[in-house]
Amino acid sequence: MFRATRFWPAAAFVFPLALFSQQPPERIASNDNRVPGGTLRNGVLELNLEIRNGQWFPEADDGASVMVEAFAEAGKKLSTPGPLIRVAAGTEIYVTLRNTLSGRTAKVFGLEIQPSAGETPLVIEPGAIRSVRFKAGAPGTYYYWATTTDRTLGSRDDVDSQLSGAFVVDPKPPLLAANDRVFVMGLWFEPKSKVNGVEKPEREVLVINGKSWPHTERFTFLVGDTVRWRWVNPTSSTHPMHLHGFYYTVT
Repeated sequence: MFRATRFWPAAAFVFPLALFSQQPPERIASNDNRVPGGTLRNGVLELNLEIRNGQWFPEADDGASVMVEAFAEAGKKLSTPGPLIRVAAGTEIYVTLRNTLSGRTAKVFGLEIQPSAGETPLVIEPGAIRSVRFKAGAPGTYYYWATTTDRTLGSRDDVDSQLSGAFVVDPKPPLLAANDRVFVMGLWFEPKSKVNGVEKPEREVLVINGKSWPHTERFTFLVGDTVRWRWVNPTSSTHPMHLHGFYYTVT
């Protein structure tokens, strides 16, 4: 069972939505990280990514929502977390990124050979397209992320807080467990403020693969089953969650 450290009841979890005179905002889907993105041909993964605005429903699909920025494959739905990059060691990766946002420069980190320090971003001006080609690197569990507010990973918590995705490099040949799953944490935070003299409390949403409890995915296993869970925390919190009652080996 997953439980957020701070969670606002659905009745109180209401976000103001902007009024749109034309089409309604694009909905952001939750990504369970089961299907890798891109197309793999002859040892090369080609992935076309876009950064777009969308309407995110971290609780029920017909519940409260908030406008954020998210990744998507070109021609496909926005998702949080972003499309999963999963390849075997030695794979060459070719990524094209398009920033569709108006007036907001995106800085994208983590799209490079792994492991890396991840200190040099790929800068994409509004409306621009950039491409990058690199080798996957060493087997492991990594992530990519972006900011449009020029913040660090440790301070990004609002409109660009969901611009993250998992990046998994499998050994070659892959050593996949029967139940190998990838979970990406997400956090959206709004500090307390005053509007027309009325104080608004702070609001925080913690999610796993785009959904908050109790709208997260359910799991059923038999006693003695072996599962492999990969956890990624690209949030501004150093301790968004911990586990009780689990017997596990950290690999």
